[in-house]
Amino acid sequence: MMAIGSPSRSDDALGPLLAGRLAPDLPEWVELLVDFQLQVEHALVLERAGLALFIDAQVGLTDTFLPVVSD
Repeated sequence: MMAIGSPSRSDDALGPLLAGRLAPDLPEWVELLVDFQLQVEHALVLERAGLALFIDAQVGLTDTFLPVVSD
């Protein structure tokens, strides 16, 4: 699990805040990485991951939420 964002920025803290809530209940096999910004080097972490889920947030979002379903 990779959590990206800065708790000092109210519009950018979802990743670390969510990771903090989920961390106590994560299974041992889940690797948790918290960082302020997504970097090129994180591609190496994602490359060896079996699953990647990206969650982002925006204040004042007017677009409709559309779920993505895997084939």
